Amino acid sequence: GNFMNKDLETIIDREIHRYLMDHDVKTCGKGFYYLVSAIKKGLDNFTNIYNIMKLYEEIAEEYNKNTSNIERSIRYLIKTTGATNKEFISTAVYRIACKIFTPDKEHDISKAS
Repeated sequence: GNFMNKDLETIIDREIHRYLMDHDVKTCGKGFYYLVSAIKKGLDNFTNIYNIMKLYEEIAEEYNKNTSNIERSIRYLIKTTGATNKEFISTAVYRIACKIFTPDKEHDISKAS
């Protein structure tokens, strides 16, 4: 998103990767990039996760694929988690946002320079 500075972008990338690895999501394959993109768009604007089809459309446009391809790739990637795409993405956005935007010792963004 355009509100992000480089430091925040780095922190967000790291937290998304950490979250996905913690949930045994395979970090390879196209689905992984689609999922990361979906989570980033959710963090950029929370309303993005309520309209999951619109989210797929945006990602599909970005990667020059069709929406069903995006949906299927993400579903395949997270199938071991037992969540739907929407559940998984919205939970990830919520948990990562809480971690990033809640001041704590681990990363106080105001000190990230």
